[in-house]
Amino acid sequence: MPSSTTHPSSADIPRCAGVLAPIFSLRHHSDCGIGDIRALSLFCRWARNLGLRFVQILPVNETGNDPSPYNAISSRALDPLHLDASTTALPELSAVRAAEIMERHNVASLRRKNRVNYPAVRALKRELAEAAFDGFETLPANHPSLQAFDRFYHAESEWLEGYALFRALMDLNNGSERRDLWPAPQREFQTARQWIGSLPEQERALLEKKQRFYRYLQWRLFGQWENLKSECDRMGLRLMGDIPFGVGYHSADVFTWPEQFDLEWTGGAPPERVFRCDPFTARWGQNWGIPLYRWDVMEADDFFWWRGRVKTAGRIMGAFRIDHILGFYRIYRFPWRPDANAEFTTLSEEAARERTGGRLPGFFPREDWPQENAEKNRRDGEMRLRAILDAAGESWVIGENLGFVPDYMTPHLASLRIPGIIIPFWTKRQDGSVLTGDEYPEVSMVTWGTHDHQPVAAIWEEGRQRPPGHESSIEAAELMADFSGIPRERLEHRIRPEEHLRILFAALESRSVLAVFMISDYLCLSERINVPGSVAAENWSWRLSFDTDALTSRTEVTKYTSFLPSYLRAAGRMTF
Repeated sequence: MPSSTTHPSSADIPRCAGVLAPIFSLRHHSDCGIGDIRALSLFCRWARNLGLRFVQILPVNETGNDPSPYNAISSRALDPLHLDASTTALPELSAVRAAEIMERHNVASLRRKNRVNYPAVRALKRELAEAAFDGFETLPANHPSLQAFDRFYHAESEWLEGYALFRALMDLNNGSERRDLWPAPQREFQTARQWIGSLPEQERALLEKKQRFYRYLQWRLFGQWENLKSECDRMGLRLMGDIPFGVGYHSADVFTWPEQFDLEWTGGAPPERVFRCDPFTARWGQNWGIPLYRWDVMEADDFFWWRGRVKTAGRIMGAFRIDHILGFYRIYRFPWRPDANAEFTTLSEEAARERTGGRLPGFFPREDWPQENAEKNRRDGEMRLRAILDAAGESWVIGENLGFVPDYMTPHLASLRIPGIIIPFWTKRQDGSVLTGDEYPEVSMVTWGTHDHQPVAAIWEEGRQRPPGHESSIEAAELMADFSGIPRERLEHRIRPEEHLRILFAALESRSVLAVFMISDYLCLSERINVPGSVAAENWSWRLSFDTDALTSRTEVTKYTSFLPSYLRAAGRMTF
């Protein structure tokens, strides 16, 4: 059972706990086959009633044909997949027309699935949004909604103009964001505007209407998200968003502000022992395909692009995690796009150099050795992150600092009051033994896993079965048991509820000011959100098997979560 140990809190962030839940995984009885803002609202109320202080979600920016939330086609526009498409949330949508669209798309079948059918859901949400826009277009000129829309349009025109044009051009190009395959005049914002000006009036009018539609859709999305943030503020709960370090190579941002990006290289991560799920990743690392930043340009304009991105996130979130915050110091880059990965999988370095004109993957602008290089990288990171903190205002900023990171980075984040992430079984002494929670830095966020990792139940089961070639999973299970005070012999048996709860509470007891667990860990489930370095239908598609509004009544939920308030109180994390 929990003890009554308490620890001092951070001066900036109260000692508290949260839950990570992808929006797409949540359900409610009238959704469109994917979690949405309404489902998230219900989930936030459940979390608050348990004593949790924040709900962490994955990125919410719009994606293209790749369902990964980390491959956005805009750093500012919100994803229509999350739209609450009910007639209450979209007052311009006719109930009769909405019902007809839902029936034609067989929404009941989409809701029953345990995986998100992205093509079907996108088509359904798109048609519902277009029907709402048709209603919006018929409003009288003095309607209050038109005035509210105009205020939004003028306030957000800095990014909204380029985004809306980019999306309209995607429609002209069969829904593809691949700008390199578009006709040459359409590939950049300025030339595209000139091209539109040369079109016949009817074609130009059609494109202008498409742009109005995308502006309207963003207005409605921002309104729904801002309403949710206000609701969370009233509850004393924070939504914790996720800002990926990069943005899509084929994105509205590169389209609108090409001078901010270096398209000759793509960003990624070096080979790591943990993620060896395919030969390319084991050989070369993860090639994410994101463009690199022209930091000289960004510094010259006082980080205009990054400041705008962070301020937009702050409108709808009370906190955010920066994924791969290491990229602000230096980044691992590739001289080829991900679609060429297969060509390089088995090549030697010499053969790869011949293929790329002498270039190989490596750190940019410099490695972290010798010490002089490390100090330069640290100074670069400080300058850039101070701009982020300035733009964030009162929002909490958390840094994802996992993987192959230099020694200076985590202490430097702490000096900026940016909590880094700690996973207990990766946090070891030189002799390989696991650190205790009392040894953690206070300015940190402890968790058993992110969206890229297995839940606790799956780690335990792999350790129990000890499959050949999975030594890292065996070690993770053993160190997880050590950290939690569970004898290693218990790993020979299936995990028991009391052992699962003990593992969670051991992390809650740590000194880390923040603690967060995946919803799968709170419920002792084994489903994974994503397998890094792989492309599979299972990635980014998992859905809970029950509605979010049933979380308080389902036995498979309450048998784990009914203990949570007392555990939070005993760990000094009940801050309401």
